[in-house]
Amino acid sequence: MRKKLLRAFIRLGILFVISVISALITSRVINQGNTDLTAEMKKAGLPVIYVNVNGEYINCLHGYVSKMEGSYLRGSITPMSADRTIPIKIKTFGSVVTDVAYEVRTMDMARLLENATLSASEYNNDEITAVIPVKDLIVDEQEYMLVIKLSLSDGRIASYYCRFIDKPELYLTEKLDFVKDFSSKTFDKKAAEEIRRYMESNSDGDNSSFGHVNIHSNFNQLTWGELEPVLESDKELRILDIDSRDAEIILSYTVSAKDELYDVEEYFYLTRGSDRIYLMDYERTMDKIIDHRNEVVGNGKVFHGILSDVIDYKENSDANVFCFVQERSLYSYDGDTNSLTRVFSFRDDQNDDVRTSYKMHNIKILYVDSDGNIYFSVYGYMNRGLHEGEAGIAVYYYDSVYNTIEESLFIPYTKSYEILKHDVENLCYVNQSETLYILFNGTIYRIDIETKKAELLASGLNETRFVSSYDNSMIGWQPADNLYEYKTLKFMSLNAMVPVEIRASEGHILIPLGFFNKDFVYGSVRISDIRHDSTGRNVLPMDYIYIQNLSGEILKTYHHEGIYVTDVEFKDNIMNLKRSVIDRENDIIYQTGDDQIMNNESGETTDNVFRSLITEEMETTWQTELKVGQSADKPKVLTTKEVLYEGSRYFYLNVKDVLDRYYVYSKGEIAAIFTDASDAVYLAEADRGTVINKECRYIWKSNDRKERFTIENIGTTAQAVGEEGGRTTLSVCLDEMMKAAGVYVDTDTLLSEGWSALEIMKENMENVVPLALSGCSTDAMLFYVGTSCPVLAMVEGEEAVLITGYDKNNLMIYFPTEGKIEKKGIRDSMAWFQSNGNRFLTYAR
Repeated sequence: MRKKLLRAFIRLGILFVISVISALITSRVINQGNTDLTAEMKKAGLPVIYVNVNGEYINCLHGYVSKMEGSYLRGSITPMSADRTIPIKIKTFGSVVTDVAYEVRTMDMARLLENATLSASEYNNDEITAVIPVKDLIVDEQEYMLVIKLSLSDGRIASYYCRFIDKPELYLTEKLDFVKDFSSKTFDKKAAEEIRRYMESNSDGDNSSFGHVNIHSNFNQLTWGELEPVLESDKELRILDIDSRDAEIILSYTVSAKDELYDVEEYFYLTRGSDRIYLMDYERTMDKIIDHRNEVVGNGKVFHGILSDVIDYKENSDANVFCFVQERSLYSYDGDTNSLTRVFSFRDDQNDDVRTSYKMHNIKILYVDSDGNIYFSVYGYMNRGLHEGEAGIAVYYYDSVYNTIEESLFIPYTKSYEILKHDVENLCYVNQSETLYILFNGTIYRIDIETKKAELLASGLNETRFVSSYDNSMIGWQPADNLYEYKTLKFMSLNAMVPVEIRASEGHILIPLGFFNKDFVYGSVRISDIRHDSTGRNVLPMDYIYIQNLSGEILKTYHHEGIYVTDVEFKDNIMNLKRSVIDRENDIIYQTGDDQIMNNESGETTDNVFRSLITEEMETTWQTELKVGQSADKPKVLTTKEVLYEGSRYFYLNVKDVLDRYYVYSKGEIAAIFTDASDAVYLAEADRGTVINKECRYIWKSNDRKERFTIENIGTTAQAVGEEGGRTTLSVCLDEMMKAAGVYVDTDTLLSEGWSALEIMKENMENVVPLALSGCSTDAMLFYVGTSCPVLAMVEGEEAVLITGYDKNNLMIYFPTEGKIEKKGIRDSMAWFQSNGNRFLTYAR
């Protein structure tokens, strides 16, 4: 018996040894195979193009090799030369350009005005200079899109989109010189005394951080304190907008300070007065570029340095792996192995230039598992690599064992990075089941990363029908399209993947509002309380606000009899409620005092703590205190390789966005996207911004209002209104407003049939954009008057008047009952319109 047992143990031992040896050999082969099938990210290969403006090369353009919707690629603006040409310089970086062609199109890209190939170009090493002549088909002071197409020797055709305008008397040299001189003098405290007068230093300025400096900061902040920065790159200049009076300009460059590198961006808003240029707004941001040759991790901390904003970071369940995104590069620190890995970055240590440092992309950490493997997305313009020159969302998987990244899928995109960023920030999430949830063109998709199968959860969503939690792990949406069918709501944990349905009580509809941490906030509106004002805008006064958890428990109910919530704002742990009362006799809603709901529970915390540190020399810097700590040894620094694969990982989502959206641009970025024009104009006025629609029409501009203007031929005869004449002041004003655009309609009949004024305009005015702008200021309406678009204002219940002109002190207002235009003081007019709810209707040309 013992011999049998002994022989059995011997056999088991031999089998165990064989299995170990086999495993080692297999592992060696697999590792070798993995090494053979990986490579460094491909170097950048596309040229860039600069435009020559008054002898200076500015507005760097980056090429797209995929199909794009050019109307969304606003970018910078280029003023044409006096001889109606656009001189350019192509920096090839060694690429061979075989042909240079160009197109001139309208900004909506619908009309091709010119299509030609350049025959004359000058070559000088890696630079090609050429002059693009523009024919007389364009109209002065109107924007157009120039598309420059470079044919390359590798077969690719790269398209470069350049918005341009022919506009006289821009005082361009004067404005560019001001920007360059101002920026240069901030590096010299003595010279900077000359620019001190342009600052508006006051208590609004934050003087605790060099990460964000603005026009209200003090002189020490403006001049970099004791940092003594040294310029390490050329200053890239971009013109965001310009006219004869105003200009918005951005400078981008890199500096070194205290042995660290920083990306710096300066924003200037200038106004040219009669005697000099005035600085109306100024901002400077400063962000540390991680350099692994310096100390990044030490004493149990990750040193992030000076930042303009908080970073995106995540940790695994044991908190021994800490991942973070800084200046568009993804890093992972493993405390157990004391290693810092640069997981992904377009920056190239050997070939770092304007292509690899281009900022029209970002990285979002989607999921970190217990072993430190990471799902992450790279979204926007692809600076280099497999998808160089394409736009889209690339989802990658980082394998912490093999130190490799592999593309899981690539979703092409045809609009700008700024618009894509808005969607990705609202929803892009991977759960533990390797399921991707994404908001794309107003549609929620659920995608199985392994099988590449997609499921559409909801479509046609706007900002009032979709909400997500701060970490995207919870979403809520209104599935119905029609307002009166808002009888149910859905919200879901993307980890549980099972939607929870909430049903409205009888006679009510439900509106999703947001999340308090991971608790769903929504409002209930009594259908009989829904208001449609005369301009056609819906007003939804909520009589109940609910906070509900995933288990279905109502955690809080907010209700005050006779008080209605018309808007909700979330900030930190406070929910601010905009409240109103209803005057049912006159059918008008009036604002009353705000209220707040506090969330006593703090948000999700991490074991690795990201916090600020203040020092006298550097002021506010940021660091992460690591849970695991760190050994005394210097951490190993690793860079990943990319797994090569056969076939394609393209994943096409072809659902088009059918909604009319309004894009609010501020300081070179999209501040918000709305489907309600009034919300867009309201924010743009507050941010000194610009509103554009999807056809690239200007809906509103802060810097393009004439000092005085009068619309001629409005209300030249008295109208018979009231019971005797049978007409209403609304129909008369609507008639006059539409006639100013060359449209003649029987508004009396349509209004009597139940059409709203906005519906009548949308149905009959083809070449303009009708706008209901209730809630916006009277001052904002003068932009439209200055473009020959009368503004209809509702007063005294359902009475209407027209704003037809303005000067420094007065508005010209048409009163239809009297058939004449009267002057009314601006302040009195503003108070009058505001007391009547600021209910405006107009159109954009």
